[in-house]
Amino acid sequence: MMKPYYFLHIFVWFALSALVFVDNAQAYIDPGTGSMFIQSLVAAIAGGLFVIKTYWHKLKMIFARKKDIPPKLDKNHSNEHK
Repeated sequence: MMKPYYFLHIFVWFALSALVFVDNAQAYIDPGTGSMFIQSLVAAIAGGLFVIKTYWHKLKMIFARKKDIPPKLDKNHSNEHK
């Protein structure tokens, strides 16, 4: 019986050897590809800014000092007010 990762091992070695011994591709990148890349980059930046804007209050609270926290009362003092 073969080990379950035997075929994966062979595939990885085959893929790596195919990438190492490849010739020049002589490929052409049309202007539409560059436009798509720029559009994706702008969308990622806009999405990141939207997420920061949406969670700005929570982010500010994480990094802000907590000055307005009232002091905790001891157990003895908390029963006096009831």
